Amino acid sequence: KVLEISQVHDVRKRLLLVWPENRFSDSGCVCENLLYSAKCMKRIKSIIKGKQAYLVPGYPSDTYLRIADQLEIPIYGGLPSKCRYLSSKSGIR
Repeated sequence: KVLEISQVHDVRKRLLLVWPENRFSDSGCVCENLLYSAKCMKRIKSIIKGKQAYLVPGYPSDTYLRIADQLEIPIYGGLPSKCRYLSSKSGIR
């Protein structure tokens, strides 16, 4: 609805859902499963080929940095070590 209000046409063509075909990690972290899914990473690469793309993680981690590196796209966020420090009470002061 938000995209329609913003007058973005063909919304259904712009939204593509991609997910790892198998669960590779017991941690339950989707980004880790994505990282180990060659098929899914290949699909994402083909979707973003020739387009401007960047990765927006909820909370930056080393896994997200590795995904962005494999996809050869920038990550929209800080370094995980800095984010961990600044998200603590003592670090924010």
